[in-house]
Amino acid sequence: MSGRIGRRGFLKAGLVGGAGSVVLAGCKDNEREIHKVISQLETPAEITPGRATWYASACTACEAGCGIHVRVMDGRAKKVEGAPDHPVSQGGLCVRGQALVQALYHPDRTGGAMLNGAAVKWAAAQAELKKRLEAAARKGPGRVALIGPGFPGALGAVAEAFTEHFNGHPPLTWNALYTPNAPEPPTPEEIAGIGAIVNFGAPLLESGKNPVGWAKAIAAMRSRPGRRGLFVHIGPRMGATGAAADVWVPAKAGRTSGDEMLLDVEGSIPGLMGEQVAEAMGVELDVLLSLRGKLREAGTILSVGGDSPWTGGPHYDALRHLADHVASAGIDVLLHVGGNPFQRAPKLMNSRNRQPAFRVALTSRDVDATGADLVLRTHTTLEDWGSQKGARGVTLQQPAVSPRWDTRGVGDLLLAAMGRESMREFVLRHHAPELKEAGLGFDQALGAGGVYTSGPSAPTTRHAHGRRSQSGDWTLLAYEAATTGDGRLAHTPWLQEAREPISGGFGPTWAELSPNGAARVGAREGGRVRLTTQGGALDLPVRVHPGQRDDVVSVPIGQDPGGPTDPLPLFARDGLTAVKIEALA
Repeated sequence: MSGRIGRRGFLKAGLVGGAGSVVLAGCKDNEREIHKVISQLETPAEITPGRATWYASACTACEAGCGIHVRVMDGRAKKVEGAPDHPVSQGGLCVRGQALVQALYHPDRTGGAMLNGAAVKWAAAQAELKKRLEAAARKGPGRVALIGPGFPGALGAVAEAFTEHFNGHPPLTWNALYTPNAPEPPTPEEIAGIGAIVNFGAPLLESGKNPVGWAKAIAAMRSRPGRRGLFVHIGPRMGATGAAADVWVPAKAGRTSGDEMLLDVEGSIPGLMGEQVAEAMGVELDVLLSLRGKLREAGTILSVGGDSPWTGGPHYDALRHLADHVASAGIDVLLHVGGNPFQRAPKLMNSRNRQPAFRVALTSRDVDATGADLVLRTHTTLEDWGSQKGARGVTLQQPAVSPRWDTRGVGDLLLAAMGRESMREFVLRHHAPELKEAGLGFDQALGAGGVYTSGPSAPTTRHAHGRRSQSGDWTLLAYEAATTGDGRLAHTPWLQEAREPISGGFGPTWAELSPNGAARVGAREGGRVRLTTQGGALDLPVRVHPGQRDDVVSVPIGQDPGGPTDPLPLFARDGLTAVKIEALA
């Protein structure tokens, strides 16, 4: 066919192009994205050519559930901003929330479903899933399992209903450094009565439940008129949280009884006991005595952190429970949402020499589907329905754009397997009590971003400590970088190129050593070291970071999840891990 265009074809193109046109990703199949051209003279009701529309929704980049506003123009999401009136973020949004747009338009995304490595229609895939689930349920309880990085708000209710419907295991939440007891930041009203915040190891500004909220709370405590608050960070590595502190105490990784004595600001430390505490924490006695004096002057202390995986390494409670159940009773159908536990903790998941009979991956990234029998490609945050429920109300998540590919929402897939309503209808029904109490209709609540309330008072004591310092020459410390977090959005270019704000690392995983620690093993900036634990060995480039203890090597866990430089397999057990370090030529 000739590449030339005739006069009639030219005029036809001119009639569309002269009025202006919008290219939308409206039609798609399993293999490719199909665009259609819409004249600006006849556009859908939700599109005003050349003008932006803002949609209120919820961020799912971490557990904070910040409210967001999504700027959409001509059917495409352009930018994500924090919702100014949201009680959690108060208009702020971290770099991970900004990256939601790149997750939506990532070039490696595709659509459709796959069964045993071959593309299948959605109807066939969902029929196969339902058949497998019903057969497993008939065999008895506990033959179906659902695991994921978290099931917030309405999705959590769907997950519970799903496992109950198919007589399965209760939903399992696994995320390497996630803890359900992560501390919530104090409200602006509560900040007025707090003289000091003492943080025992929690990465308040890097991850947890609300890094944006903590940043605002600490700033408000410091900027109030008349009395500047004190922020203390106690831990082996000075990350973004430690760098923001007035006082950083480089204590050993893990918890010691010295924490209780440190907060006993009204008492006095006997000389011998004080030396024992200082030795246990790995700091000078003068440092503790000076800090006790500052805390005594500060007044009311808010203490956070404590017994959490933040004290040194990942926790595998959910995965170990799953692996034990597979070995003892067997699981016929395992559904994993998002990350792949068989990639991130292979030694643990494969240690029992028995595997689930049928594995289902619900994911927007094919890398998380390795080894799955059935792959169901899912929506990203900006395409899906859901909600986040916290102490200060409900944040509603709604689609800002039409699905870019032939994908489905996780909630919709689970509900369809039970023969129930859509996720949109479920969200409406699930949060009907809150909407009724607030006197809002569903559309009104969507426009407002949710239903917000004032939260309960912040705790004034921390959780009990349970982990002790790791014995041995070196301790391997896992942490979430402020950029990539747990890795759920690490595939986006923005987060791969963004430098970790303290060590300056970016790209694939690296190992951090203090200057003295690097000299001790003969390593240098830009060189490579081999880390060996009971879980295996890994060669990584070196970042020399003065803001950490000399007996610690730190690794970010979210740079390359499931990839060749993922450090999680090195952690053979919960908590802290002893490691051998060897400098490579």
